[in-house]
Amino acid sequence: MEAIERVVGALEMSKDKDEYTLMEHLSEMMHRIMVNPKEYPLEKIEELSYLVKLARLKVKQPLTDSEIKAMTHKTSEKQEWTNKYSANLLKVSNG
Repeated sequence: MEAIERVVGALEMSKDKDEYTLMEHLSEMMHRIMVNPKEYPLEKIEELSYLVKLARLKVKQPLTDSEIKAMTHKTSEKQEWTNKYSANLLKVSNG
């Protein structure tokens, strides 16, 4: 029983960049196999693993027009600052 607890602990500690654990991934795979054994036989476990990963992908909504305009404005502010201070630096370095 101790060995199983160590394995489960290791699976729960192994996380991807989205904090999704290997235990969650394997649980989802096993659930699909048990619910639909004809659709997901054990021989197709690698394919099922891939499909579970795809199903978890997070699709980011496209930016709205106002968000894009705000980004452009921020970029122009940065550009103004760069232009202003780079000109001052050139004056100082040229003496």
